[in-house]
Amino acid sequence: MKKLDLKILENADRQTVERLAELCPSAGERERIKLWRRLESRCKDNKYAYSVEGVDTYKHSAVHHFSMAAMCAAVILIITGSIFGLKRLKAPDNTLSPSVEMTTAEPTETALNDKTDAQTELVLKMLNSIDYYDKVSGKLVEKGNGNSFNDVEFEVDLTTARSYSHIRQCWTDSHESAINGDLSGAEIIKDENDTYDFIRYSDGNNVYTYNLASKKKEYISPSVKRADSEKIPDDERREGSGKNLWWKWRTDPLNCEYASHSLFPQLIVSTSLDDQDKWQIVGSQTYIGRECTAVSGKDGSFTALIDTQTGVLLKYVATDSNGEICDYICVHSIAFDDEADEVRKFDFTESEAD
Repeated sequence: MKKLDLKILENADRQTVERLAELCPSAGERERIKLWRRLESRCKDNKYAYSVEGVDTYKHSAVHHFSMAAMCAAVILIITGSIFGLKRLKAPDNTLSPSVEMTTAEPTETALNDKTDAQTELVLKMLNSIDYYDKVSGKLVEKGNGNSFNDVEFEVDLTTARSYSHIRQCWTDSHESAINGDLSGAEIIKDENDTYDFIRYSDGNNVYTYNLASKKKEYISPSVKRADSEKIPDDERREGSGKNLWWKWRTDPLNCEYASHSLFPQLIVSTSLDDQDKWQIVGSQTYIGRECTAVSGKDGSFTALIDTQTGVLLKYVATDSNGEICDYICVHSIAFDDEADEVRKFDFTESEAD
């Protein structure tokens, strides 16, 4: 990995710095990609956002100004794994926002349009999934660190930039149960400072978090509009050469961070599906009432179901070298457009605001 140009972080907001700190004690490939992904979600005005395989470069534009010194310190500590002197912020290591431990494929020099037609068509649909629906609602689970997972209920309206999501960060004795939709044994994570049961809400102008235990509201960022996510021409999605190929990412307009790895699956394309020589389409399958394209790693390391109509990732399960589940995203219910639930209105009172 080449040297990071920390100038790219100079316009990051306070929330991003806190999230960076929470990724301690060390950052592997997944954490680095998640780190840059979170920065991208704050962008509004950039023409294109760039996601780099191996995270060598990342371009984004300003949303809020924050101390460059603080950001540099946070990044250096994370990338090197040195956490001494860094104060714990908000959540423990195992209760962070969506975790995706995708199998990172080694990039090849093969150009995008040289890949198999079916794989290319599927990847491009996933990279542009937000163009195939206006509204979506449903429920999903996504693995966190260790024995934790996120239980997420979501409602999104891309036409208004409004969204609502209820996130419970839970302990579980069985990830298999969470994958299968049995959450009866799950326990919401609590510590002496917080209970990880909260609402993430976009009113169309700003995004807030509301903690259901403390009754506190926290401003996160401006809402991202659909028009801010300019479509990138297919022949410009892949850039670089040799081992420094990367995918250009569009700005995420969902305003629904805890469901974005499913609803706008640019991350899995940049990781597990990056090298099309290492995975294959194995057929079609109906899952939760949706027609899906089934794919799998040729080494058996993961399986995935992608909604054929929209490119939304409905199920992803990865295993380690011992055959143990190491990562998953599983949508348990989903509806689009006219069948989707309307985004509920969530009112805050003055007494609840920070």
